[in-house]
Amino acid sequence: MAKRAFIVNEAMREQLRHLAGVGVRQDDIATIIGCAPKTLRKHFRDDLDRGTAEANATVADTGFAGDQHDLAVDLLQRRRAGARAVHSARKS
Repeated sequence: MAKRAFIVNEAMREQLRHLAGVGVRQDDIATIIGCAPKTLRKHFRDDLDRGTAEANATVADTGFAGDQHDLAVDLLQRRRAGARAVHSARKS
């Protein structure tokens, strides 16, 4: 008996981009979406990459906006985007 075709819709793509953006592991995303991790990577490679890139851009944008969460933004940029620490004088 043949396997069922995996049907992709826009709601799945949107949910996947959000989950990838907040750092959920691919194995966990596959469980939430209802497919195998290999199927997830096959059908959603661009969406996985885009979700992560959009999240990194949002964190970087927050860092440039000068919010009061400078330390948190700095740590997220180093962890997610591989940015190095930049030493600057802090305002008191």
